[in-house]
Amino acid sequence: MAAAALAGYAAPVSAQGGGNSINPKVFWDGGRIPDPAFRAYVLDKFDTDRDGTISRAEAEAVTEINIAKVSSVDGIEKFTQLKLLSCINSELVSLDLSKNSALTGLLFTSVCSRPWTFRRMRH
Repeated sequence: MAAAALAGYAAPVSAQGGGNSINPKVFWDGGRIPDPAFRAYVLDKFDTDRDGTISRAEAEAVTEINIAKVSSVDGIEKFTQLKLLSCINSELVSLDLSKNSALTGLLFTSVCSRPWTFRRMRH
């Protein structure tokens, strides 16, 4: 089980996965994570072979994500076995968990005053 500690991330980001250094490719299929804090968290916690890319196996091993102070969790759909998502003190305006069908727990607090949308899972 791949569990992670709660963190607001500002770690350096590797561009080894390809693409430009502002929004490099992160996933095995060329997918990207636009939010720098979420990208740094994912690479630090789940890139177990430290090659700068999250493989399908690495993504499928993730069951829990605990993150703070992000503005987007775009890319979350790649974590298909995710059971718990904790995203606190964040500025999200939308949250699409429609591909995270294994999700059973969600802790979410927002500091954003703008309206936001939530797309839920379908069972």
